[in-house]
Amino acid sequence: MNSRTHQNLQKVFLASVILCLIFPLVSLVLHAPGFQSQKYMEEDQSEKLHMSPTTRLSHDDWIETHGIASDYIEWFFSTSPSQIINVWVLDSSSYSQFVLTGIASGYHLKTSNTGGGKFDVSSFLRQTWYVIFWNDVFDSKSTTVSYNGYFNDNTLTPNINVTEPTSSSNYIKGEEIIVKWTSANAGNSLKVELFKGNSFNSTLLAYTLNDEVHLVQIPSSLLDGSNYRIKITSHKNAVFGFSENFTIQSYKYCKVISPAEGEVYKSGDVISIIWETNCKSIEAEIELKTFDDRDYIYYIDMNALNNGNYNWTITAQDLPETEKWFFIKVRPKDCNANVTFGGFFTIKKPSTIPSYNISIVIWAVIWINTTVIIFIKKKHHL
Repeated sequence: MNSRTHQNLQKVFLASVILCLIFPLVSLVLHAPGFQSQKYMEEDQSEKLHMSPTTRLSHDDWIETHGIASDYIEWFFSTSPSQIINVWVLDSSSYSQFVLTGIASGYHLKTSNTGGGKFDVSSFLRQTWYVIFWNDVFDSKSTTVSYNGYFNDNTLTPNINVTEPTSSSNYIKGEEIIVKWTSANAGNSLKVELFKGNSFNSTLLAYTLNDEVHLVQIPSSLLDGSNYRIKITSHKNAVFGFSENFTIQSYKYCKVISPAEGEVYKSGDVISIIWETNCKSIEAEIELKTFDDRDYIYYIDMNALNNGNYNWTITAQDLPETEKWFFIKVRPKDCNANVTFGGFFTIKKPSTIPSYNISIVIWAVIWINTTVIIFIKKKHHL
C-alpha cells in the first residue's frame, strides 16, 4: 500500500469518527426541552398568522375587517402604488351609520399611505369593532391596499348570551324574526337551533357568521306554544346559549289590557289605553264602543301608532246623550287579527245644573233683599 492510499484511508476514517460524534449531539439538541418549546412556539405562532387581504380601492371606496375585542385592536396596512388612506375604528352602531350615509363618526386613527398601530378598547364594553380603510381622495387612481386587523379577546371566558327573543316576544308561524346575541371567544361561526322546552325542534341556521344579529324564519308547521327557545352554538368550541322562552302562535291577535273592568271616568279625565298584539302593523284604529255595539261608535284615533299605548282625553262631545257602559276596541291596520276588546267602564255625564257668575248672583240677592226691606218700610209708614 503506497503512502497516498494510506492517507486517503486515514481521511475517511477521521470523517466517519467525526460524523459518529456529531450525530448524537445534534439529536440531543433537537430533543432538548428548551429547543422543543421554542420550536412548537414558532409553529403555534405561524398558525395564528395569515396572509394579508388585499383589495383595489378607487375614490370613495372602502374595505373593512372586524372582530370582537376586549383588550386591543392591532392593525396595519400598505398601498401600492402609494395612496393616502384613512383608517377608522368604528363600533357596530357607527359602522351601520357609515354604511348607510358614508359618514364615519368613530375614531380616526391615521391618514397615510402605510403604517399601523394599536387601539385600546379595554375601557369600553365588550363589542364588535370594525377597522375601516377608506380612500376618500378626490380624482385618485385605483390602488391596491394590503391590510390586517387583530382583535385581542383572549382574556374572556367563552360564552354566548342570547338577548332576543325575550319572554315577551310573540311570533306567528312562518314569519321571519330577529335573533340577537353577544359572545366571547366563540369563534367566527355559529349554529342557530329552535327548541321547544328541552327538546330539539329544528335547525334554523346550520352556519352563520358570529355578527351578533341575524334574521331567521319560524317554521310554519309548529304547534302553538309558549315555551319555545333559540339555542346558539359555537362551531369553535363547546359553548352555547339559550334565549328566554317565547310564544309562537298560528294566528294574529290584538288584546286590550286597559282600561280595566268597572273603572269610572268623567269628562276631562285621561284614559291610558294599553294593548298587546303580535301584528307588525305601523298604525292601529282605536274605537270607543257601547255595550250593544250598535247605537254608538266614537272613533278615538283612526291612525294611532301601533305601539301598545295611547292616552285619550275625554271631552263632553265624545259622550252620548244617555249614560252607557263603554269598552275600547283596538284594531291594527292591514292585519286580520283576532281582536279582544277591553273591560266595560262608565263615563259620568257632566252636571246639568247651570253655572252662573257668582258675583252676579250675590248682587242679585243683595238687590232683592234691599228692595224687600224698602218695600216693608214704606208699607209700615203707611
